[in-house]
Amino acid sequence: GVLRQSLSSAAAAELASTGAGKLMNDPTLRDDLRQSLQREYRTLYDPLIKRLNLSAEDAEKLAQIMSEASIKAGGTILAMTQTNAPVAELRKTILDAMAEMDNQLKPMLGEAGYSQYKTYYRQLPAQETVSALNKELGDKALDAEQCARLAQILNAEPYDVTHGSSGELDAAFFGSQQDIGKHLEQVAESNQRLLNQAASFLGPEQLAALARVQGNSLAAERIQGKTLAQKH
Repeated sequence: GVLRQSLSSAAAAELASTGAGKLMNDPTLRDDLRQSLQREYRTLYDPLIKRLNLSAEDAEKLAQIMSEASIKAGGTILAMTQTNAPVAELRKTILDAMAEMDNQLKPMLGEAGYSQYKTYYRQLPAQETVSALNKELGDKALDAEQCARLAQILNAEPYDVTHGSSGELDAAFFGSQQDIGKHLEQVAESNQRLLNQAASFLGPEQLAALARVQGNSLAAERIQGKTLAQKH
């Protein structure tokens, strides 16, 4: 995704004192954000980089393309919030930024590589949730079959609802309190559906741990929503 929570947090803090234009025009701020995002994307996409056997140069280029798209989209959206732009327009801005980013990635990755990238990208929320759950469980982590089944039901949920678990910020957080509330309600409903389905193959302790992971992720989204709501 092109709108990372790390970008949004830094940009929102800057917006509070200097306005959205500073994000786009301050070379130091842009460079700091770019470097931070490149490190984040390299970590997030490392399994895919290895799977595609990308060279060090192409791996760096991948992270650069993504970080630049994030900064551009973030700056544009933060500026749009000052005019109370509808969430539908904000979502279109994100989609346009993703399309522009994809047009740069396709020639570099090739058709097969790009297809793998899109699959990996859509499955990130499931991967991040399973990873966070196993970290929470420690030596009682899920077995391979449980990991696969949990990932399957997570991938079946709408991406717009689950992507917060992979550190991506929904456009709703740049809208009204009603927009934010509706999104968080959808996330909570999705979490409950997942718990209901996971109860058939997770033990009580594992299920409780999953609920904690979901709760932590939702709490982080709520905090992000409150932070951004104060800026517009």
